[in-house]
Formats: sequence, structure tokens, C-alpha cells
Amino acid sequence: MEVAYKDGVRYQREEFVLENTFEKKVLSQYKHIFGQKAILFDKHKLKSTSGIGTIPDAFVLCPDKKKWYVIEVELASHSVYNHIVPQITKFKVALNGSRRKIVTFFDKEIENDLYRKATWNEATGSATNIYRDVANLIDTEPELIIIIDKNYPELTETKDILGFRTKVLIFKCFNRNHSVSDESIYVFEESQENSRVVTSNRSTRTNSLPEKTENLIVAEVQPSIQITNLYSSSESIRVRAGKSPDPKLWTDSIPELKDVSGLINWKNICLHLNTEVGVDSARRVLKKWVLKNKPDWPPVP
Repeated sequence: MEVAYKDGVRYQREEFVLENTFEKKVLSQYKHIFGQKAILFDKHKLKSTSGIGTIPDAFVLCPDKKKWYVIEVELASHSVYNHIVPQITKFKVALNGSRRKIVTFFDKEIENDLYRKATWNEATGSATNIYRDVANLIDTEPELIIIIDKNYPELTETKDILGFRTKVLIFKCFNRNHSVSDESIYVFEESQENSRVVTSNRSTRTNSLPEKTENLIVAEVQPSIQITNLYSSSESIRVRAGKSPDPKLWTDSIPELKDVSGLINWKNICLHLNTEVGVDSARRVLKKWVLKNKPDWPPVP
């Protein structure tokens, strides 16, 4: 069994049974996987709008890198040949005749969402013609990212027949033992040019992790595991960007929240306020909620 330790606290690796549960965990970390200027579009809305017969689990646009990604989230317990290959092959065929519909969908979703639009404008440095810029991006070939919970050798064998430049990312989730809060550590490889990789079965590193992460240890009964980048869903254990703002300091400044127990992370605060988080960052969702519903409150840091 693979386990992780943070400050002496044991985290046990989660074994996913339902693909939908795994998918939600993965997509909740899309900013960490693809970068802070990445924009996510899940399959549900696109499926009813684009006219494509079959679509992947999500799309991610990275306008700052001039790249876009087709996302497939899978469990290693599923058959590659019976699931991934037919799904991606059908989408490859459908994409050739549906690019304009996809461009129109992405453009509309960006224009109608203040957060997506702000992210797009910041990434491109322009707000003049989003449709044109989206069209130019979608005219390039996407990269297929298959995110899976365990190593699956058959994926390597099938990558060349999927019709896309393909990368496989292994995504692991460790949950704190006996914790009532949703506190997890995620281990995965960033899909970025500047990502840092550490492998536990080698004595050398491509780049050293910051000193603050030395107290996080991942161990396994079986040898040769891969450790890439480590994140916590409570936003209190983020490796690359330092420590997240303390939600308790923020709630203590608000009389309505100060004496409410259990508000130990941003997600719990959203739940208390009956605010749906979905796959987005809880702190980011809370920022928008406060601006709209409680403008007299201190802004979320």
C-alpha cells in the first residue's frame, strides 16, 4: 500500500471505484496540471451544444501557450481497447467537421463568463476579438492528455494509433486518515514545459523541490514509484507557489462566520454558505460569491 506523510500525519492512497469520482478529483486540479491561465470546459455542456456525436471528458485551453488539450480521465480497471480507443477515434473523425461549432461554443462560454473572460484577456493580452483568437487556437492540432489512476502499460502501446499527440499522466490522491474534512494530497505530473519531476527510485533529480516540502514523504511497499508534484485540496499544502492564505484569518474578520465551527478550509466555507464548488477552486468560487452577494464583507484573499 502506498502512503504519504505530511508533518508526521499519515495519508492513505485512495482507490477509486467510480470513474465519475476520480474525474471530479482530477478536474478540480486542472489549474495545477495545466497552469493558472488554463481554461476548463467539461463535457456536459459541450455535448448538448457542439453537435459532436461523442466527446472526451473535458477540454482545456491554454491561450498563453497557444495550446489546447483533449482530456480523457480513466481508471486503470477499464479496458483501453474497449473504451479509450473507440472514444478518441470517433472524436478525431467528428472534430474535422465540427471545428467551427467548437469555436463558437468556446467563444460564447468565454464571453458569458467573467472569470473565463478575465483569464483569457490576461493570457492573451487582448480583449479585441476573442472569436478570432479562439479560432486560431482551435485550428491547431490539440494534444490528447489521458489521466489515469495507475500505471497501465497498454496505454503506451496504443498512443500511436489514437490520431493525436498523446501524453499519459498518472494522478494519485492521498487522504488524511480519520479526517472529517476533505483534506487530500495529490501527486501528478504537470503538463507544462517548466514542470519539475522527481522519481523515488533514482538518486538524482531534474530539479530540487523547495525546502518547505522536505517534510512531505511518500512511501510505498512496492519499489519504483513516481512522485511529481504535490498539492492539497484544502489549499494548505501547495508545493510550487508557497502557502495559501489562511481561511481562518478571513472568517475571523466576519462576525457572521467568526463563531461557526468547522470552517477550516475554503471548501467548508462554501458548503456552509450553500455555494456549489464543482470542479473549480473553492477559494476562487468564494471570491466571486462574496463580490456578488456580500460586497460589505472583506474580500477573499
